[in-house]
Amino acid sequence: MYASNSYGLLVGSEFCLLEPATQLGDRCPDVVVQVGSVAAAAEKSFGSEASFKGSLPEIGQFWIQPDRIIVEPCPGVDEQVLSSCILGTAFSVLLQQRGFLVLHASAVIVDGSAIAFIGNPGAGKSTTASAFLRHGYPVITDDVLAIRLSEGQPRVIPSYPILKLLPDAVEALGHEAEGLPLLHATSHKRIQTFDCETLQESYPLQKIYLLAKGDRHEIQSLSLTEALLTLTQQSRAVKNLIDPSAKKLHFKQCAELANLQMTFRLRRRPGLESLSEIVGLVEDDLTHGKAPTHIPQVGIGDSPIHNA
Repeated sequence: MYASNSYGLLVGSEFCLLEPATQLGDRCPDVVVQVGSVAAAAEKSFGSEASFKGSLPEIGQFWIQPDRIIVEPCPGVDEQVLSSCILGTAFSVLLQQRGFLVLHASAVIVDGSAIAFIGNPGAGKSTTASAFLRHGYPVITDDVLAIRLSEGQPRVIPSYPILKLLPDAVEALGHEAEGLPLLHATSHKRIQTFDCETLQESYPLQKIYLLAKGDRHEIQSLSLTEALLTLTQQSRAVKNLIDPSAKKLHFKQCAELANLQMTFRLRRRPGLESLSEIVGLVEDDLTHGKAPTHIPQVGIGDSPIHNA
C-alpha cells in the first residue's frame, strides 16, 4: 500500500493520494483507503463505530468510518480527481467522526499560533494563505481546517502540503502558471506546494477571519450571533451530519468556538493587487487588535442559529 501523512494521521491507500509516493511497508496506518463495493462495506460495517454512506456525482460512492474509507469510483474517473475528493470531502467526514470541528478554511502560522481564513467558495482563502506564505508565514492547511476543542484551548492540525490556486491568483502572486501543475486534468486550478516537514503536531488557534468584500480594507468584530452563524455555515460537510447526536455535538462545538470571541470579518477591496496590504492589516491586528467587549455567551439552547 501507499503511505501518506494527512491531518496528523498515517494513511495507507491502495493508490497514491499524494506525491511523492512512499510505501507503507510494515507500518500500521491510522486510516486505510480502499477501492471496493460500498454495499458490501455497509453490510459488513467493519465493526460498530459510526459510519457514513454518501456519494459525489460523477466521482463515486463512499463508505466512511473513523479508521477506514471505502470508495467505489464511477467508471473512468481520473485518479487525481478521486484523490482530491478523498483528501477533501471524505476526510472532512472522517475527521468529524474523530471528534474534530471541521471548517471550510485555510490557515497559516504566525508567531506560533494558527490564523484561519474562512469564506464562501471564491472568497480568496487559498489566495490569502499563499500571500502569507510569500511573506514567510508557513501554511498549515488549505480548504480543510480540523480543530480540536477537547483541551480547552482550540488547536488545529496540519493537513497536507498543497495550496489550490485559481489562475488570477497565480498571476497576482507572481507565479509562472507553467511552473505549477494542474490539480487534475479537468481543473483550471494550479497546485502550489509548501514545506510541512518542520510543522508541529498541532497549533493553538488565535483568530479566525471571515473574508468579505468591501469598499476598503478593514477588520470588524462579529457579535456572538454572527460568529455562530458564520461557523455553522462555514463548516465542512454539514449536510452529512444526519445523526441527531452528531448534529448536537457539531452545534455545541460551533457555540464553544464562537464564545471564545476570536472570529472577525476581514473586508477587502475587490481585486488581487493589494494582497500585501491584507497581510500587513492582519499583522497589525494581531499585534495591536483589541479584544471585543463582553457579550453574553451563546449556548446550545439559544436561538440565533434558527434565525438565519
